[in-house]
Amino acid sequence: GGFLNRKGDGYPGPQTIWIGLQRCRDFVQGIEAMKEIERRRG
Repeated sequence: GGFLNRKGDGYPGPQTIWIGLQRCRDFVQGIEAMKEIERRRG
């Protein structure tokens, strides 16, 4: 599923873009959580 970047497929649709943005947000939240854990450790 999603955008496979094959010749002739056209551009990714709004749902594919939205899912990608959600995954990006998830990665950012994970990084922030790890930073908070490191901060609390000292």
